Amino acid sequence: MITVTIHHNIFLNILERTNLVSGKTIEKTGVCVSVWYNKGKTSEPAQEVFVKYILTNTSEDSPILLTKDGFKINLPKPEKFEKNEVPPPNPYYLLDEKYGGENGILSFKEYHRTKGKERINCCHTVDISTTEQLENSLTRTIS
Repeated sequence: MITVTIHHNIFLNILERTNLVSGKTIEKTGVCVSVWYNKGKTSEPAQEVFVKYILTNTSEDSPILLTKDGFKINLPKPEKFEKNEVPPPNPYYLLDEKYGGENGILSFKEYHRTKGKERINCCHTVDISTTEQLENSLTRTIS
């Protein structure tokens, strides 16, 4: 069976993170990296691709969806995860620590199988972090 792993990296500022936690929809450009596996062969080396993300935080339980320009991701609900996952991902982690969050970081995985003629196993790894973490990771040149 064919398997694809997709790693999503999305960076949000404090206002975007707060709005997302409060239920507002956020559109943001992020980076995804996809690797295909089939019968011992892979599509590596993988390429980073900039795509548009539509991020929501609703009560619906919807899988990560492919859109025309990228992906739609609804934040996971803690109760969706198995009890042995300590701690389960929680949208409130996106808030700063002083507001009860985890310094603006939320990471989670989602697995599903596509429907249709050729079934594909999909594994999404989603990392949402602060724009400050992105800025601190960039190489700076001093003139």
